[in-house]
Amino acid sequence: KTVLPTVAEGSGKGEIDAHQRLAAANKLLAEKTQGLANAKKRGDELTIEEKHALTEAQQDAAEAQKVLAALSAQTEGAKPVEAVESSPEAKTVPPAVMGGSGRSEIDAYERLVNANKLLAEKTQGLADAKKRGEELTTEEKHALTEAQQGAAEAQKAVAALAKQAEGTKQTQPVQISPEAKAVPAAEGKAVPATAQEEREKSEMEEGLKQARLALRDASAALEEQHAKVAKATTQQQSAEKVEFEKHRLTQFQERATTLHKIMDTFALAVKRRETSVDSPGKESQRSQEAKKKADALQDKAEESAMHWLAARRKAHKMKDAVRVAKGL
Repeated sequence: KTVLPTVAEGSGKGEIDAHQRLAAANKLLAEKTQGLANAKKRGDELTIEEKHALTEAQQDAAEAQKVLAALSAQTEGAKPVEAVESSPEAKTVPPAVMGGSGRSEIDAYERLVNANKLLAEKTQGLADAKKRGEELTTEEKHALTEAQQGAAEAQKAVAALAKQAEGTKQTQPVQISPEAKAVPAAEGKAVPATAQEEREKSEMEEGLKQARLALRDASAALEEQHAKVAKATTQQQSAEKVEFEKHRLTQFQERATTLHKIMDTFALAVKRRETSVDSPGKESQRSQEAKKKADALQDKAEESAMHWLAARRKAHKMKDAVRVAKGL
């Protein structure tokens, strides 16, 4: 289990910020879960972007808890408030998450919505107490723990129902519009790009730009985390602290690797959309089949890359909204 730092133990700005981050993450998670529950009631499916945003919110909330766990290890004599981690099944939206329409499933999502709202409320109270330098009462601490456990149990219930629904109604793949499909060309002649293709190319170029920026930031964070691991090891910090920093290092490495792949996908996507000469008559059947397979794999990679780009744009919009709200 992850542990949150004792309420009001210490008054560092970093710890206050961490509590504020957790409160904001839980509030966003409650909002996204409400959207999912509303869709279940209507019998609708979330869009790909909405599913991705929900997954991001779940992962952000879990990450915020881990950051607080690290801070608790640095607080001497702190009596931690236990927090229940989200189950692995609940951290991502299952493919069949919108499958089925049973009353029990709708009730499970409603329960998860209410649990996440309560958790967001209690976490905000904890963050506010940290800012004031005060402690929660024993009753408030108990209520926070109850809210954490309630949210975890509700997530597990939804995950169990999602497993039962798997295979009954899978998410339909995104279909490429007729306008977006390549127009076969006469042998040896270039095909003029359509307006749709130009828009797609522009999107892919923007994706490539954003992937490069994200990779730059991820590489810097990875280098910084390497230093943290070295510091924790050489200074003979607690085994828990060293293990935490190593785990974070692995996460940063995986993120950098993923961003490398996304960047490569966008780069190839841009190249594919360049006006080119098509000479199908000069290709053997084997070459054509190999090309079809490669194109199919690239199509899937591009779809995933576009999900990433959509989530990045939403995150930027949210950050801008927070800055405006704070008057920055």
